[in-house]
Amino acid sequence: MKVKTSAHRPWLTLLMTALLAQMAWLPASQAADAPAAPAAQAQQGEAEAAGTTTGGIPPAPSVGGGGLFDVSTGSGQQAFTPGYEASGIGGGFGGEVVGVGMTAPVRGAPIVSGGVFIYPGLGLSLGNNDNVTGASANEIDSTFYSLRPQVVAEVKTRGDRYTASYAGNFTRYQDSSNDDFDHNDLQLAGDNVFTSRAALGWGIGYIQRTDPRGATDRPTSTSPDKWHSPIARALFAYGAKGATGRIEVEASLQDKTYDNNRTYTRSSDVELRNLAGRFFYRVAPKTSALVEVRDTEADYKLSTSTQDNNERRYYVGATWEATAATTGIVKVGRLEKKYDAAGVQDFSGSSWEGTIRWQPLTYTAFDLTTSKSTSDSTDTASYDYIVNKNISLAWNHMWSSYLGTRVNVGRLKSDFAASTRSDETTSYGFAVMYQWRRWLQVGLDWSHTKRDSNDNANDFTRNVTMLTLEGTL
Repeated sequence: MKVKTSAHRPWLTLLMTALLAQMAWLPASQAADAPAAPAAQAQQGEAEAAGTTTGGIPPAPSVGGGGLFDVSTGSGQQAFTPGYEASGIGGGFGGEVVGVGMTAPVRGAPIVSGGVFIYPGLGLSLGNNDNVTGASANEIDSTFYSLRPQVVAEVKTRGDRYTASYAGNFTRYQDSSNDDFDHNDLQLAGDNVFTSRAALGWGIGYIQRTDPRGATDRPTSTSPDKWHSPIARALFAYGAKGATGRIEVEASLQDKTYDNNRTYTRSSDVELRNLAGRFFYRVAPKTSALVEVRDTEADYKLSTSTQDNNERRYYVGATWEATAATTGIVKVGRLEKKYDAAGVQDFSGSSWEGTIRWQPLTYTAFDLTTSKSTSDSTDTASYDYIVNKNISLAWNHMWSSYLGTRVNVGRLKSDFAASTRSDETTSYGFAVMYQWRRWLQVGLDWSHTKRDSNDNANDFTRNVTMLTLEGTL
């Protein structure tokens, strides 16, 4: 991975070097995946407390830091992905979450061998997608099946936790074999508690994913755009639980490279370097004010690229837990995106991130998520970048100890800089889960996505229905 030094940002280089050096000092036996800072993107707990679900409701939104790692750089992914792999109760491994920080959650009963706890799982889905490529006309309607193996190996020692995990998704379309895809995620992670005040979460990983056809604004090829990426993440927190003040420093590195359709994907190869610092000030027993500065540097590998840019966010906000049956984190502030190339339009404006859970009863919960952010262009000839405003609401309800439902609705507004194009995407869905056996869950999931654009060629509508079986030991 090439490293671009920044003489005008020496503090950025120094802090990232220190964090990566800390990762390198850990014994080889402790090498594992990194603790992403608690974020609106990922449902992960603080470094001190392991979380568990209540009454089958998915984990509450985390109330920690910012969460830097995001495997997607293109705007279209936000509008497209929910219909590509249907979300909902039938779509993932829920249940009891054990672990903190960046280490992987586990579910079910383990296989124990020499102090290592191994948690295998397997998901099988059968469904139908009535617009596989997200086309405005000549839609491809196809049934599909997905096989999703998962395994987590866990080691705990002296208050520290380490996990090695693998998750795969192998999907095949009966009437559109060109859109078949294989996803593989390998992660090593560790959560280390040094003292009652200092903790480090860290991790390394390697992922293989695809951008489905129609998910970006690159010309559509005959198959999904495949890419791979090594990743490294670290989060250091200082401050005792319950202390008046607490600080976090977080860094991540990602090197994203496309493997096929190189005529069009070469320009999207990118190195992402992220750094964030946060200060939390406790204003009530379970409420803290926060200040955050986040820096993301995108270095595109193509020498003629005009997309190299630096994005910086300045936030103030608050986090709270179990206050009047709510848990959440809200951050508002300013985002500045500056490009190296002359002639590319910079952005400077408001930005926010928020995730709030209201749980009036132990068996029912409402989750509200909203954000405003930018994403890089996948068609630089047409626009410079996209400003995305997103809001979604989900209701999770357990009707009994073995029957649950999830209803969700969302809206995404995408405005394209240096272009007149504007898209509005609405989505909604319903899922039902039945715990048939302790080790076997059955789910039925339906989702609807509709994008309206002032450029009719970018309109699309999709319905995805999926029956899922998920098994553990």
